[in-house]
Amino acid sequence: MNGLTKPKIMEVTQLLNYSITLLALIAASLAWIAKLRWSKEYKEAKEAQIDLLKEKLAFYENMTSPEIFDFYKKQKEELEGIIKNSNKKIDELSKNSTEPIEKYNQLKDQYIILKEQAQNLQEINMILEERQEKIQTQAEEIMKQNIILKEKIQKKLNI
Repeated sequence: MNGLTKPKIMEVTQLLNYSITLLALIAASLAWIAKLRWSKEYKEAKEAQIDLLKEKLAFYENMTSPEIFDFYKKQKEELEGIIKNSNKKIDELSKNSTEPIEKYNQLKDQYIILKEQAQNLQEINMILEERQEKIQTQAEEIMKQNIILKEKIQKKLNI
């Protein structure tokens, strides 16, 4: 039996079982730690959003009619300025009409490449899923064989 006695085999099997259990406990602990950290970050982000909304609400609640009128007048002027700048940019781009067409063609080519890559990734993903299923099946077979071997070893040890 390759220098392994029955008690040594049992010790090795027991050690493997303990190691696997310990690794599973460590993995579960790490998952819980990550979950707690993420939930804390999510809570903090939501609280920051709530605080911001409370500040905005307080700002609007304290405004009088003339202040509201001035506020919206100022916003209207800012938006008109943005529209004016946008119109200038549109005029500049329309003067150089070949530039947008070239940019469009470049983006179109990039889109085609990215679409092909996405299809390739989907195919690779399907292959990986198939392999994962095969590996899972093989792992289940190995586990069944392991159980059978353990039972045989235990029977032989009991004899």
